[in-house]
Amino acid sequence: MIIGIYANLKRDISGEKARQLAAILEQEGIDFCLDIALKFLQIDAPYYPIQELSKVCDIVVTLGGDGTILGIAEYCALNSCKIYAVNLGNLGFYTESQDASCARLINCIKNDIPLIVDKRSFLSIYFQGKEYYALNEVVIARGARTKLLKLDMQVNDNLVGKYMADGIIIATPSGSTAYSFSAGGPVVAPDVQALIITPLAPHSLQSRSYVVSHEGKIKVAFNYDGQPAHIHIDGKEIGQMDSKDSLIIGKSNRSVEFLRFEGYDYYDRLMDKMCKLGINFKQG
Repeated sequence: MIIGIYANLKRDISGEKARQLAAILEQEGIDFCLDIALKFLQIDAPYYPIQELSKVCDIVVTLGGDGTILGIAEYCALNSCKIYAVNLGNLGFYTESQDASCARLINCIKNDIPLIVDKRSFLSIYFQGKEYYALNEVVIARGARTKLLKLDMQVNDNLVGKYMADGIIIATPSGSTAYSFSAGGPVVAPDVQALIITPLAPHSLQSRSYVVSHEGKIKVAFNYDGQPAHIHIDGKEIGQMDSKDSLIIGKSNRSVEFLRFEGYDYYDRLMDKMCKLGINFKQG
């Protein structure tokens, strides 16, 4: 068993949580390695670039928030490496614990106590001849342009919407509690086989989200007017659309596995996170 340590240094200031976890793992006799961005800690252990870390590890411990997970999730999915996520951020829908010492995880490892595997699927996005993957969502947005976007959306070659809007979000069920939720989209449980389509500030009466089958293929075409649209995947801009471009989106065969403890329940976790947003389901 090899544990990888991957930290967001904006959350783990000076890498102190990473340093403490490394010391505990060494004390417990558990093999570990670290992301190369932590090399300044000068810990006597192997360091690997983010692309390689999940290849040598059985579990990667992420220290940060959901954004930290998005940075490594695709590599973990590709290499069948599980994620144990420690929340040093705000909501942390993907995270399992706030204990950076990982005491409960270490106890499970040392005593062969089984953990629950929570599998989450990716989107597959084809754009300009390349394939991309999204754990949360792909967003077509107007960015700094002054005009609304004119977008045509098809599902399985059937036209289902013509939008004038700030943009559109296509999300996984896991991503339904991220940007799509902020834009008025529905919460969809991660075990539901679906894709969620949510327009951003549409200038029409057609403002509702669509929930479509995970077997569907979504195509979004942009009616180019001299200013490009911007494409973001899990918060990172990957390119711009013009009149020659369209996006093809579907469910990917890739998935990433998160480790959970016995008793984990998605709906209890959801209510706790919603309470932090000021939505209190537990009153009465």
